[in-house]
Amino acid sequence: MSDKLYEYYEESSGSLSVHDDTWGAQLFTVGTVGDNEKHIITKVTLNLFRFGGNLPGIITASIRSVVAGKPSGPDHCVGTTDGDTIIGSEWRDFLMLPAYELQTGTQYAIVVRALTADGANAIYWQVRVLTGSYAGGYMCDSGNAGGFWSKYLTYDLMFREYGPSLPANPLIGKPLISPDIIKKAIIR
Repeated sequence: MSDKLYEYYEESSGSLSVHDDTWGAQLFTVGTVGDNEKHIITKVTLNLFRFGGNLPGIITASIRSVVAGKPSGPDHCVGTTDGDTIIGSEWRDFLMLPAYELQTGTQYAIVVRALTADGANAIYWQVRVLTGSYAGGYMCDSGNAGGFWSKYLTYDLMFREYGPSLPANPLIGKPLISPDIIKKAIIR
């Protein structure tokens, strides 16, 4: 079963430095540019940049709830990648576990950190500065490991959010497999 692209933003004019306690987040709302349907999030793909000699180590991306326009609470699901293997600027996949169901019309945050990187070995998340146009969210950053978040309402970080692509039932035009069944199968 292939993945279906739901939410995304793919324009940049700069980058956000992510390292140790300096975290980045992009808020997104299910149904802004993709189908407004609940689904299990399978992966996020982020456009990241690494300077040749930088060694940022493991990069973690997670999904969190949003309260008062900022990331809040614990991670709902998490994915990682080896930042030392990023070459230049590239789209990098983060497979999200455990299974987590996103609700229609609900805003979430993609939170990114590189805990073992310092300022000299940062990873850079591509961002559209001042003219970000993603209507379902915006960029936030934190200088204290997510303790406090600043909002940047006209900035958007590059991201893609995916869920399972369900085969249609040719008899009634509905998915043959419900998201609830997929969630149960993934959890097992």
